[in-house]
Amino acid sequence: MTIRVKCPSCQQTLKAEDRHAGRTVRCPACREPVAIPQPAPAVDESPSPMDPFAGDAAPAPSRPKAVVPPKPRVKRPLPAADGAPPPGPPPKPAVDDEDIGDWLTDGEVEAPRRKRESGDEIPSPSPNWDGVSETYDLVSSPVEKEEFSDNLPPKVSKKKKKKPASDSDIDEKPSRRSKSRAGGTPSGRPWLLWALAACLLPLAISVVAPGQSILEQIRAAADNDPALAERLEALPETAEDPIGTLLAAFPDRKLPGAFLARDTSWHYGLAAISAIGFLGLILAAWPDEEVSPGYLVGMGLLTGTIGIALLLGFQFIADWTQSFYLRGRSIIVLLFYIVKFIGFSYRCAIDPSIGFGLSFMGYTFGVGFCEELCKAVPILLYLWGVPNATWRGATVVGFASGVGFGVSEGITYSAEMYNGLAAPMTYAIRFLSCVALHTIWAGSVGLLMYRDQSHLHDIEWDDILMFIVKYLSIAMVLHGLYDVLLKFDHEFGALAIAAISFGWLLFLVGQQQREELAVG
Repeated sequence: MTIRVKCPSCQQTLKAEDRHAGRTVRCPACREPVAIPQPAPAVDESPSPMDPFAGDAAPAPSRPKAVVPPKPRVKRPLPAADGAPPPGPPPKPAVDDEDIGDWLTDGEVEAPRRKRESGDEIPSPSPNWDGVSETYDLVSSPVEKEEFSDNLPPKVSKKKKKKPASDSDIDEKPSRRSKSRAGGTPSGRPWLLWALAACLLPLAISVVAPGQSILEQIRAAADNDPALAERLEALPETAEDPIGTLLAAFPDRKLPGAFLARDTSWHYGLAAISAIGFLGLILAAWPDEEVSPGYLVGMGLLTGTIGIALLLGFQFIADWTQSFYLRGRSIIVLLFYIVKFIGFSYRCAIDPSIGFGLSFMGYTFGVGFCEELCKAVPILLYLWGVPNATWRGATVVGFASGVGFGVSEGITYSAEMYNGLAAPMTYAIRFLSCVALHTIWAGSVGLLMYRDQSHLHDIEWDDILMFIVKYLSIAMVLHGLYDVLLKFDHEFGALAIAAISFGWLLFLVGQQQREELAVG
């Protein structure tokens, strides 16, 4: 005798033989426990009217009305993927009941054992939740999956953003330089990051005790040396190299208070000392990373050479677009006006006649955007290319990229503007304070990129916008504020922005370390 029972969870009607009455099984559809009731007592059928002995028999009892179970719930078909034809109505099953009699055994509940027409058993179903729909894998081998794929419902394809990897989700290989301790304690010496704040001291000293300007130095030297004054008066009004022509009138081709001569190469030595010192500081702060010193040096050189060259080329193109306009509705026209806007931003930044508001816009969307994007490229390459990337790795790669950019910028400024004119404090600001600021901004961008990597893979147009908003925007604003305050001689405000930038980096590092301790 067959017993029919309905699953209280999914309303699926199941059937089993009466020998399994009183047992508890799991529903094949929802995996919820279902109790099989005792069978109802059998009822004798009434005699046939053609029976010759029907008159002598007792009257047959009235047959009870059959109880019709409610129809099981039918799930609505999932929406079809983009571009796919809409699915047709689901085929009506030949039998609405699920036969569970073949997989009931004594003891614990086991998974159902279904059989194909050939007699081979099909493995037990296991739920597989893919975030979109719930299916049951009834086969395990690729051949079996291909054989029975026609019976599976269509799966809706949906683009899923990749969540940022965490240290707990990655089975990291032990580093040869690893010194991390067990128990989730953050390794390394993060307190050495305060050395970046110490590198801002030359900037603070110049704000509190500013030195003589270049014009004041020239006037003082001319007043003390009449022969020098005569040579200065004999200089031509225009020259191809005005600074070189001016310094040719001074002994040693430099001002009396200048640190280096005009035609020297000692600024390369200062750049090397700055790069070695900052990279050593980075490795001492977090010595247990998979990122090797050679990798950091390579990333710094990438930003300081190829990155700077691409940045200068982009600035040239942006300035070239200011001379004409394009018409149309294509994507090329849109990109043209984006580049044109960046070129306009650069002009607003360097033009002394532009007010504070437009200058801030220019330094933020011109200088800040291009430089922070240039420094973010090595971080992007690290997160793409290193399978066991960590937040410390992304941060130190950002540090190295910032060091490379700041040192390269210091070489350019020294050769074009400082040599023969600037005092020693100017070189200290350029190769210590400015490099530290570029390091701080790039490191914070690297940490933000690691924490949320949803816009770093399968990049589309909206990801490009969110890349700027989520990763670069804060560094762009801090960079723009620092530059525009210096342009309008608000040195104390610029020093405050530098301190806020360092505080922002400390906040991000501390937040990540607290999460690491909580996970550990």
